[in-house]
Amino acid sequence: MVDSNDAGVPDLMGSVLSGRFRVRRFIADGGMASVYEVEHVVTRRLGALKLLQPQYCESVEATERMLREASAAGRIGNPHIVETYDAGRLQTGQPYIFMELLSGDPLDALILRRGRLPFADALEYAQQAAEAKAAMAAAAPKP
Repeated sequence: MVDSNDAGVPDLMGSVLSGRFRVRRFIADGGMASVYEVEHVVTRRLGALKLLQPQYCESVEATERMLREASAAGRIGNPHIVETYDAGRLQTGQPYIFMELLSGDPLDALILRRGRLPFADALEYAQQAAEAKAAMAAAAPKP
C-alpha cells in the first residue's frame, strides 16, 4: 500500500513504477495529475513523470485527454514547450507522460520574489508564450 500526503497525493518516493521509473521526488500536483521527478532505470535519464491521479483513471475522457496531450506535445518540437519522451500506461493501468525535467521557477514564483518585472523581461516572456502557442496551433491535427 502506498501512503498519501496531506493533499491526498500518493507518496511514491523511492518506488520503481512498472520496472521503468524510479521516483526521486514529488514536484507538484494539479487538478487531475501529479508530477514526480523520476529516473529511467535503464537509460538513467532524469525526467518528469506526469501521472493521472487515481480517482480519474476510470474516466475514459480524462485518460484520452491526457494521452492526446502527450501525442500533441510529442509532435511540436519547440524550445518553449516541454519535450515528451514517452507516454502510455503503467502496469496498474494508470496513464503517464514521461517528459523533459525543467529547472527554474514558475513565472508566478519569479514575480512574487522579484515584484513587477521590467518591461523587456515581460515582453520576452510574452513572446516565448506566443511562439509556443503558434507552434501548438501549427501541430494541431487539421479537421
